[in-house]
Amino acid sequence: MMETMKIVKYSCLLTLFGGLMLANAAYAQQSPIVSSYFQNEYLFNAAQVGVNGMKAVDAIVRTPVGQYKGEMKENYVHAMYGFGRQGIGAGFRSNAIGAFNLSEINLSYALHLPLDGESRFLSMGTGVKFLREQINADKIVGDVNDPMIAYYNNDPNRFDINLGLAYTATHLSLNLAVNNILRDKHNFLLNPSPFIYSSIKYKFLLNDVSVQPVFAYRRLLNDRDVVDIGTSVGFDGLFDIYAFYHTSKNMSTGLSTQVKNLRLNLGYTTTTASVQGLAVQGLDIGVRYQW
Repeated sequence: MMETMKIVKYSCLLTLFGGLMLANAAYAQQSPIVSSYFQNEYLFNAAQVGVNGMKAVDAIVRTPVGQYKGEMKENYVHAMYGFGRQGIGAGFRSNAIGAFNLSEINLSYALHLPLDGESRFLSMGTGVKFLREQINADKIVGDVNDPMIAYYNNDPNRFDINLGLAYTATHLSLNLAVNNILRDKHNFLLNPSPFIYSSIKYKFLLNDVSVQPVFAYRRLLNDRDVVDIGTSVGFDGLFDIYAFYHTSKNMSTGLSTQVKNLRLNLGYTTTTASVQGLAVQGLDIGVRYQW
């Protein structure tokens, strides 16, 4: 009976909000924040928290541009503290798509084991998160007293777990993570985190220029597979530019620069081909303070 009710509930909700929801859900999962592959790898892999003794506070805002500007927004605030061979992190994320809202509080821990002095590390990380999903009745065009809306809002709380491994060396970086392990119990309409994430990066140093190709694989929560191919180019520590092609048939570009203890990240993601008619391009703005 409960399973039948869940099917009815989600069918009604998807019918009610279908067009906008599907477009933005595809955007959220298929087009991650560009800095997730570089400065903000902990968004995909908990093992990256506090790596190399990193101590930082991040704030990230993502918003679409184009036809649905104002209908979707993601906000992230995250702090991490690396000490000794360990790292801890805590963060808050909010995600709004039309009438749907998601809030998340997360905690993470990573252990960084040296393999060869201070040049190579094997990192193991885990994270727990508490999520709350709700529908904002004030944004509904239709019957706000629909019992399916009340049913959805009466069961808003979720709990989940992330696990990750990472290998970090002077030039080479490997990631493998499994996120949202309890996903079969939830309806993750708004969660942009991939279920499975793996990546390999290698940094080449050419005088004052560094080139870091990236090859990544993401298994999304809707069981779709996406491969990301890109590179970062750094210019004497002044700034970095990066570009990606995603097999979801869209592209991402970005720019990162650091001034003393502050780092600024800007990213732009083009529309996923399957939803081009809805024009859901995205702009990412991130600021990091590290010490």
